[in-house]
Amino acid sequence: TFLDVRNSDQHFGFAKSGEVKRFGHIPGLLTWPADYMTNAGINRAPAVIKSKEDLTTMAKGVGLPTDKNTRIIVYCNSSQFAGMGFFVLHERLGYKNVSVFDGSMIEYAANENLPIAVYSWGFITK
Repeated sequence: TFLDVRNSDQHFGFAKSGEVKRFGHIPGLLTWPADYMTNAGINRAPAVIKSKEDLTTMAKGVGLPTDKNTRIIVYCNSSQFAGMGFFVLHERLGYKNVSVFDGSMIEYAANENLPIAVYSWGFITK
């Protein structure tokens, strides 16, 4: 399972980070913006990570599997916010098989042979 923790504009393909070559996201994944994992929301700082109860509710709402052994690969644009996703999943929610896609969207979008989903939440590829 891939988890995109970028903001919804970047996930949807409406906006992108300057270093990322193409708009959109890796097809067939889940999205849970790192901004919503804290009480700061889109303001980002200062921030406190939400309660385990709130995080558990959000994880269910975004479709994360309940099996804590499921492999989950977290990514963003450059791995900066993926670290927040890793911490929340592994340390707060108890997922055991979580990793960060170190190259994230900068690496993925640079490869023109890989599909990108745009203007969708994961069902249309371009």
